[in-house]
Amino acid sequence: MEFPSSLTSTERAFIHRTAQSLGYISRSKGKGPNRFLTLKKKSCTDKPRPSMPLPLSQNSIYSIRSLLQRFPVSNKERIDMQPNTRNGMSVSSESEGGCDRASGRLNNGIPTVPKRRSPSDLDTFRQSLPVHERQEEIIHVIRESRVLLVVGETGSGKTTQ
Repeated sequence: MEFPSSLTSTERAFIHRTAQSLGYISRSKGKGPNRFLTLKKKSCTDKPRPSMPLPLSQNSIYSIRSLLQRFPVSNKERIDMQPNTRNGMSVSSESEGGCDRASGRLNNGIPTVPKRRSPSDLDTFRQSLPVHERQEEIIHVIRESRVLLVVGETGSGKTTQ
């Protein structure tokens, strides 16, 4: 994120302190009217990653070994478990979109359609919400349009519906 050159030195100092307190890296570059401020997210590799012991009971070890004998790890699975590397260096997850972001991978799971929700005590409450009257219209617009904004009062059922 970049800030304009119109900031005063006091404003830049405030942004530097705030960014540092939130865990960001801030840099001022340039001189005079060409001076601007840039904020960056800290690299994931900067964060210490503590190792935590995982003590296993003899029963757990036995169960793991039996499962691995019955269902051995395939070469593809073995490769998938290795850290991503480029030129022998480990690739940080930040280059893939951020440290705390979900990867979007389902670990080779089989995609399934969720089961239909069974009737619940909340159904009568949902039907009493103001947005319920427009449910069919909303579903139609979702199917026909790429973007839909649902706007309404707090508690009108925008999320519930």
